[in-house]
Amino acid sequence: MAEESPTKGMEARQAWVLTRLATLLGIRNEKLDKFMSGFTTDDGSAKSLGRFLDEPECPSAFFYPSSESVTCNSFDLPTAQQMRKRVIVIHRSSPELPITKDNVAEACVIMELTKNVMDLLNMYCQSVYLSTLSNPANQVGWSDLIAKELMDQYHVFLAGLHVTVGLMKGHTWLPPPPRDALPTSGGMMSGGGGGAGGGKDRVHILEGAVITWTKQIRHVLKQDPEELLKEGKNPEPNEEIKFWRNKAANLNSIHSQLGMDALKKVLKFLETNKSTYTAPFSKLQKEVEEAREEANDNVRFLTPLQK
Repeated sequence: MAEESPTKGMEARQAWVLTRLATLLGIRNEKLDKFMSGFTTDDGSAKSLGRFLDEPECPSAFFYPSSESVTCNSFDLPTAQQMRKRVIVIHRSSPELPITKDNVAEACVIMELTKNVMDLLNMYCQSVYLSTLSNPANQVGWSDLIAKELMDQYHVFLAGLHVTVGLMKGHTWLPPPPRDALPTSGGMMSGGGGGAGGGKDRVHILEGAVITWTKQIRHVLKQDPEELLKEGKNPEPNEEIKFWRNKAANLNSIHSQLGMDALKKVLKFLETNKSTYTAPFSKLQKEVEEAREEANDNVRFLTPLQK
């Protein structure tokens, strides 16, 4: 006699979601019944999944694996504590598209969230999505103006994302210019005739990158261990040690980035094109070295005093 399906009697959309979750989590066949019943007997989880499936204004639902099943929450985002463990999210592919038993596979996207989700987003956006958007085959029917505007705005987004990921790690990451504006080893520009436009446009793009780097570096250099005192607070000695340790790590990171070939090529290209931004930036680099040496010395001398 054939075995009864674990999803028998279950609403079709819910059955599809739970089957996909079981596959993703590697639930063995002999444990499927317990996995399914564990979810359906949890009123809160069943209600949250039902809300996601029935209400278009609910964009996502989050699943948290337990020892035998999963719990679901479509009302709140995962907490920092929950993000330290495994989190699975199901998201609507289109907010206007009702989810039915016939289109559930197309209307829902299931993915796993990790604590380094921003790193993954940065990696995908810098590689997969950038390549897709830059492919001329995907720009058929676009005017040159539309293509340029879209790519310019996307590069602004990429730069902001790059900086944000760095800040989340406690570092200042200098966003690279668009690929097709980067000089090659011979001093020429990479890429073809698209994207960054003519020589003057490319110089303008690279100067914009230098302006951004300058603002970021100036912000780090201005950081003062007495800021808490100026705010009327009374920090303990360990706070100053922590300040210098963070500043030293940040400046060491900036120093490493300033030594990268791609950044050196940008500055060399601008110098060759007689840009007025290269001399001030060279002076700024010297300030970074002086501040970096001071911060590392302070860490070395103050660390033995730490409690």
